[in-house]
Amino acid sequence: MKEGLEPSSSAMPAEVPLRPEFIKAMQDREKKRQEFIKMAKQAPITFDEWKPLSSKTPDGFTITVPETSISLRVPKKWKSEFNEAPLSKYLFCKPPMRQDLTNPVLLVALIKPSAQQQMDAGQGLVETIKSMRPTRANWQQSKIEWGTIAGQKFARVYWSGDDVGKITYHTIGFIYATTIELAGRKSLIVLSAQDIDKYSNDTLPVIENEILRTKFNKGS
Repeated sequence: MKEGLEPSSSAMPAEVPLRPEFIKAMQDREKKRQEFIKMAKQAPITFDEWKPLSSKTPDGFTITVPETSISLRVPKKWKSEFNEAPLSKYLFCKPPMRQDLTNPVLLVALIKPSAQQQMDAGQGLVETIKSMRPTRANWQQSKIEWGTIAGQKFARVYWSGDDVGKITYHTIGFIYATTIELAGRKSLIVLSAQDIDKYSNDTLPVIENEILRTKFNKGS
């Protein structure tokens, strides 16, 4: 461009103001991102030992986390169903439905991060919460806690929310997350359970007690 000449209008596109709804969407995303960052830093990392709630072992059977020798027991009459995706494998464990068509659910998941990802237990827990929260109304949760089960480091959180469908159920649950070395890379283990509020005092302590008794074969 020669000196003294102004750039043509075609060379510099006019600024178009952002639509208010677009600005609000960006602000909402940033607010949620900051919430999750804050949530992951809320609790001090002390790694106290978490002990079983009871020494009683319910009648039942042992399940194993896919591709590992990590095992825990589930009550009798429960059934486990295996599912998998490209980077994850799941066991969904639950008993027969009640007369009101509800039941508790235990999820046992092995999640392998992609080659570009590095995920610790806290990050894995936050990502699990992010996947569950949008499908529930009135979400509430505890601070993230840190501890050990049989020497294995875990992060956990307790939550509640409304499962909204043809019938709205207030649901209570918890999530435990840890990482293990598998084929030379860290993989995420998620152990979570939930039930509707009016049954949760009977079912969730039993399931959580067995999670707190999870067995880890360090030679695997």
